[in-house]
Amino acid sequence: MATALLLGTPYAATAQPATVSCAVEPALVSGTSLTLNAWAVNAAGRAAALPAGAQWRVDRGHVEAGRVNGGVAVIWTIPEKPLSGQIHASLVRPDGGVVCTATARRVPGIRGQAPANATARARHFLVREREAPGGYAALAYLLLPTPPAPAERERCLRMLAAWLRLLPPTAEMELYVERDQLTLFLLPLRELPVLKLDAGSAERHEPQAWRAAAQLLLAQYDHARAQALMAKMGLAGVGPGPLLVTRQTSSTDERSVLLVEDFASVDPAIVEPWLRWSLSLISQPRERSTEALQRVAMTLRNVIAHAARDLPDGGAAAREGVRVATLPGR
Repeated sequence: MATALLLGTPYAATAQPATVSCAVEPALVSGTSLTLNAWAVNAAGRAAALPAGAQWRVDRGHVEAGRVNGGVAVIWTIPEKPLSGQIHASLVRPDGGVVCTATARRVPGIRGQAPANATARARHFLVREREAPGGYAALAYLLLPTPPAPAERERCLRMLAAWLRLLPPTAEMELYVERDQLTLFLLPLRELPVLKLDAGSAERHEPQAWRAAAQLLLAQYDHARAQALMAKMGLAGVGPGPLLVTRQTSSTDERSVLLVEDFASVDPAIVEPWLRWSLSLISQPRERSTEALQRVAMTLRNVIAHAARDLPDGGAAAREGVRVATLPGR
């Protein structure tokens, strides 16, 4: 199931060398079962254990008993009521000190029904001669400036297949969620494709079907427009990509900021877990600021470290591809 999450606040202290980030999913809670996640990395940026004896503390409901492990989800069960309002969870040390916190929001359904899969994100095909639609909380672009070389093709296909499977269509999401609460993920294409896939019922489709759809998207991809978008964002010459670039449209900062994720040369094995958490983290329907994006970037680096913990470099190259940049002034 594709879900969204809200990012927690990181903890930093000299007595705790590891950097820890927390998250709870889904972000828009319409049911009673959530998952709590925490990831820690050491000073070298590699996956590390969470503080000894750390436990979750919640302000509503209860969590599974047992030891908390980095990168392993813990089930959080909450009561049916109230129908709205925020709920909070904290990861705490045995001495009561807070390591990190996470927050989700209870909703009865913004338009009278529960949002599909409790997500706050959708996908959109950006075809030629059409501008990106307005009014959304954030816009994220999947950019491929040039056709992938044979050695890079597998990575791109996996990414496109996951992008399709994890994101519901825009028209579907706007039945439940107001536009200014949605993050829209855009894919530049020369022509609008005909797809017989539904992200809301992904379990009905075989992996081969998603791969075939990804091949169709790659064949229709508008590389020239991707180059133009990258130049406008000050990213010309960054590399072959794929890049996932997010621009917050309701930022509180005077100048817009970008979250840049460079998937070039990333091991295909970590493409999907990285993308899954990225789609969730950057579709938070609340704070929009440089600081918020920096927290997202830090958490993504922690997620990558755990997804790549068995790779020779521990995901170091991939982590370096996640950064926050300022959009060039006009």
